[in-house]
Amino acid sequence: MNPTSDPHPAMDSSPPASARLDYLDATRAFALVLGVVFHASLSYLPVYIGWAVQDVSTSMVAGVFVTVSHSFRLEVFFLLAGFFTHLTLRRKGITDLLKSRVIKIAIPFVVGWFLLRPLLTSGWIMGFSSMQGELQFWSGIAAGFNEFKKLPEGLFIGTHLWFLYYLALITGIALLVRAAIGLWSPAAAAIPAVLDRVVSRWSSSRWGLLVGVVSIAPVLSIMDGWGVDTPDKSLVPHVPAFLLYGGFFGLGWFLDRKPAGLERFSQLTWFRGTVAVAAIAITMILTEYQMDPGHPQHQLAHRIYNVSYAAMMWTLVWLTIGLFRHLCQRPNRCIRYVADSSYWMYLIHLPIVLWLQVATAEIEVYWLIKLAGITGITVGFCLLTYDLFVRSTVIGQILNGQQRDRVIFARRTG
Repeated sequence: MNPTSDPHPAMDSSPPASARLDYLDATRAFALVLGVVFHASLSYLPVYIGWAVQDVSTSMVAGVFVTVSHSFRLEVFFLLAGFFTHLTLRRKGITDLLKSRVIKIAIPFVVGWFLLRPLLTSGWIMGFSSMQGELQFWSGIAAGFNEFKKLPEGLFIGTHLWFLYYLALITGIALLVRAAIGLWSPAAAAIPAVLDRVVSRWSSSRWGLLVGVVSIAPVLSIMDGWGVDTPDKSLVPHVPAFLLYGGFFGLGWFLDRKPAGLERFSQLTWFRGTVAVAAIAITMILTEYQMDPGHPQHQLAHRIYNVSYAAMMWTLVWLTIGLFRHLCQRPNRCIRYVADSSYWMYLIHLPIVLWLQVATAEIEVYWLIKLAGITGITVGFCLLTYDLFVRSTVIGQILNGQQRDRVIFARRTG
């Protein structure tokens, strides 16, 4: 990781060269690019879920991918966010941390919402009109921008930027709890040390998976749907999602407090791999019961689903970080570049994905070809605009912590 930049809203990358964790660059890039593919896949689900549009070509494979990828990518994100938030705190102090998070989280959230909200709304309106047999492009655009007339109703809700809101909220609460413990009493000051030992023992225990499942399954049981809810409908915190993402953030926080904590946590083992495969299989089999609430075994299936989903979540979080730790120990310029651009990519990708999905929904082409095309065009557009308009500008200063030289459109001298 670059020793003078912070390419992620909650991931400081300013350690000295000897302490760089290049595999976390790769993990971050993977998690955020996976989010692009995840959203691009939603129009190919065989069952309509309320997405902007449903393509004429669908597949059960897309459903498997959506379910599996949704179970761990944001959990990885929040765990690493907690890890690097604590790293920044202990290296730079509370003042620099707060300044950094306001610049890298609050500003992109507010500005991004106003810029992206009308484009996303337009995509939804165009998608719905397309499924009714008549694509209304210009009226969809106008209707999207007319949403501003309803303000303050719906302010700061209804976009994929909800993750920044929860990240800011969880970070603020973590800092308040830390301050409260410090002011409470001398005895309370021992609490972090106790939690350090608990996390350390758990992360290397043979019973770690069981403890993890027992901690997550009850949270999944109070979600509105099966799996993990997307809390984008209100600024009132969605309690199950807050507990889930806050828990992973807190885990990352304490993993940074112990030397090699994250390495022990992300060990690659045959047991974890086997459990991951089994949990995915069980989860997908039980998904069929979700659409049949009248089935006599619906409730039992939901309970078992929560257990298998929790096992899938934990093992995939472990394996994702562990795999990149194993494969990406050495610096790689391409990976670092994608990692640097991944925040920008995730911020702006969704309107592009939606509009491309709507534009291709009625074309009789195999879904996987369209998915690859939409993903490739979106990622390519994001990389080009990042290099041209972000990397070496004030936007790059906000998102990445510093302005850096362009690579694709490198300025030639002499």
